[in-house]
Amino acid sequence: MEQTQLDPFSPWLEELNEALFAGTSAVGILYGNTRDIIPDPMDGESSRLSKLLFEEYEKKFHTIVSYDLQSGIRFFREEDQRNFLTSLEAYDAFHGTNFSNNIPREPMPAFSILHSYLQKAVLENKSTLLIVQYAELLFPQLETSFHAEARYLWTTLDKWSSHPIFIEKQIRVLLIARHLSDLNQSLVRSPYVFTVEIPQPNFAARKMFTIHQLKKYSNITNLQADYIAKNTAGLSLIALEQMFLKANAQKEKITVETIKERKKDFIEQECAGLLEFLEPKFNLSHVAGHKAAKEKFKKIIQLIRQNKTEYLPMGYLICGPVGTGKTFLVEAVAGEIGIPVVKFRNFRSQWVGATESNLEIIIGLLKTAYPIAVVIDEADAMLGNRQMSGDSGTSQRVFASLAAFMSDTKYRGKIHWFLMTSRPDLLPVDLKRQGRAEEHIPLFYPESDEEKQEFMHALGRKNGIATKHLYFRDPYQRGLSGADIEAILIRAAREAMIQEQDKISQELLNHVIQNFLSPQYQEDIDRQKEAAIRECTDKSLLPEGITN
Repeated sequence: MEQTQLDPFSPWLEELNEALFAGTSAVGILYGNTRDIIPDPMDGESSRLSKLLFEEYEKKFHTIVSYDLQSGIRFFREEDQRNFLTSLEAYDAFHGTNFSNNIPREPMPAFSILHSYLQKAVLENKSTLLIVQYAELLFPQLETSFHAEARYLWTTLDKWSSHPIFIEKQIRVLLIARHLSDLNQSLVRSPYVFTVEIPQPNFAARKMFTIHQLKKYSNITNLQADYIAKNTAGLSLIALEQMFLKANAQKEKITVETIKERKKDFIEQECAGLLEFLEPKFNLSHVAGHKAAKEKFKKIIQLIRQNKTEYLPMGYLICGPVGTGKTFLVEAVAGEIGIPVVKFRNFRSQWVGATESNLEIIIGLLKTAYPIAVVIDEADAMLGNRQMSGDSGTSQRVFASLAAFMSDTKYRGKIHWFLMTSRPDLLPVDLKRQGRAEEHIPLFYPESDEEKQEFMHALGRKNGIATKHLYFRDPYQRGLSGADIEAILIRAAREAMIQEQDKISQELLNHVIQNFLSPQYQEDIDRQKEAAIRECTDKSLLPEGITN
């Protein structure tokens, strides 16, 4: 495949070329979107990474050889394969083995053979590129598995990486892996090993690929290539191709809903339970109370719709006592914007290296899936802080990686962070400072009966309960939360059903309100309210009579 500056499918190739021939290291790691298809920019015909690498380097290296656990040692040219078998006979004669009749696939004997072969290439002055597929299986992050075989492989690779003769004679070893965090970190951080990332396809790549698909499958959609490319951000080209193949096989047209569903499926599959894809069913018209907060978000939403995103906040900290509707407000904001919403699930793991690998998967997806809203509930517990210890520094590294990503200004207006907590005072300053979660928006309980009645009507619409004929009057003037009012409404609807009434009567509602007892955690609620007041970054968001 001839590469050009106009090729959007492999922009990383130039960086790889520079690293391979810089003369500073013999070993490199190619990671990221390594299992995607790579189309030809001229005709759209797809190939895999191994084929692209061979086509790119067949004239730059005398020999190209590949190794993985399933296929073992393979050469791309038949002539090189024959020469290898001949040299293997000499290896057998010296070591007393019989590998020429049965080439081993197991790592230790395979690497021993490859080491001898690369040394022979040095003596014969033949530049050689060794491509090691699925490197994370050979050099895993789990240091506890550093048994004899792992030590041998690591020692061999370490010799290759810093061997001056290997560097001088153009002997190169390229490890292929999906995630750097899956590899042994001593390898990743070695000064003798370079790394090159293959990113997810950008807009230009998705658009060009879509154009080729539209030529291939005529009349499959009424959507333009620009629209499809814009709304499939985060998808691999394989996922995009599968969308066209499925629609063609089922003789269906690709619609806006098709793209939304495919994106949802892809995010859930790629993140394997690390992110939950939310589908907002509400907008700000469904949110009762919180007038100042809603007005602030309406202005922000207007800027997003006008594509004026350069000065939008990097993120939002939604705080307030439990039951104030923080999650519902965020989902309503996302529903108003009309962008995908994902929610962090527990990405931490008991297995060494798995937590960092999980976070790398999440960040890799978010980097290309924008515009997107990211919801982190109970953020103070979910994200941790720099001071956490007892896990070999994993929590500190995870916190640092996430904090750095959240403050990357090139994603301003593209990735919208929503951190929610009832205890913002427990959230590290690093995450809630300006440049990360910049806008701190406090939510409070409704105070007057009119506010409580507004909540009741909104919650009635949410739950499909008729409330237009009802009035909410609390004779005790308690500080009821939105969650309390919803509980009262659902209890009243249940009682109406038991009494075989078509709808809730005013008398029944009054009875339920008078008998309702909310669990009393007043000290906790007061502490949460005070924390929300102290965190507020805009006085207009505070209730009357409160100064920050």
